[in-house]
Amino acid sequence: DDEPVTGLYGRLHEISREHFTILYDSATLAYWLVDTSTNGTTLDGVRLVRGSRTPLRGGALIGIASGGESLRFLINGR
Repeated sequence: DDEPVTGLYGRLHEISREHFTILYDSATLAYWLVDTSTNGTTLDGVRLVRGSRTPLRGGALIGIASGGESLRFLINGR
């Protein structure tokens, strides 16, 4: 079963109300990133296809829109 992991709240320039979703699959212990934005999301510099599920690893850099904002995805501090 896929479960949403977290939410992002704050005032970042050009971020959608729900910009992306991070899912966790407890059966495979895998994380997935789903872009739900209107302005785009990148993963380690590669633009994602809206609505597609992309594997997410610890240390990955998630870019938000064209404003240059980014987040580092960490698992247990890594």
